Amino acid sequence: MINLNSLTQYLSQNKVLVFLFIMFFVNLAWFQTLPFDTRLYMLDTYFAFNQEDISRIIDTIGDSGRSAYITAMYTIDLVFPIIYTSLSLGVMHKLRTSELLYLLPIALFTADIVQNIQTAIIMTYSSVSDISSGQIVLASFTNQLKWSLAFLMISIIVILTIKNLIFKR
Repeated sequence: MINLNSLTQYLSQNKVLVFLFIMFFVNLAWFQTLPFDTRLYMLDTYFAFNQEDISRIIDTIGDSGRSAYITAMYTIDLVFPIIYTSLSLGVMHKLRTSELLYLLPIALFTADIVQNIQTAIIMTYSSVSDISSGQIVLASFTNQLKWSLAFLMISIIVILTIKNLIFKR
C-alpha cells in the first residue's frame, strides 16, 4: 500500500515540482503533434458533448484522425493525468493542506482515465449512429465530472496559495 503522506512529501520537493511542471508543458506540446486541432476536435476539451458534436468530429478528422485520437487516448492522455495528479499532490502538500483534500486530485485522475477510455471507445466507431446514446451520455458525464473536479481543485490551490501569501506561516 502506498503511504500517501510519504508520496506527497516526495512530490512536494522543489526539484520534483519543477520536473513535473516542465513535463506538464511538454505533454501539452505533445498534444499539438496530433494531425488535427486538438482544441476543436478532441472531446476532452469540451465540458459536455452530444451526438452532433461527435458526428462533426468523426466526419472532420476522418479515419486517420480517429486512429491518432485513439492512440493519443491510450498514450499521451494516460500520461497527462499522472503528471498533473502528481503535480497537484505535490503543490497541495507544499501548501500544507488537509490530507483529505488529496482525494480531489485522485478523484480527478480517476474521472479523467474513465473519460479517456469512454472517448477512445466512441472514436472506434466510424459512424455516430453506431454509438449508443447511453455511451454518449456516460462519456459526456465523465467529461463533465472531470472538468468540475479540475475547476474545484485549481480553485482550492489558488485559494490556499493566496491564503499562504497573506498569512505567511
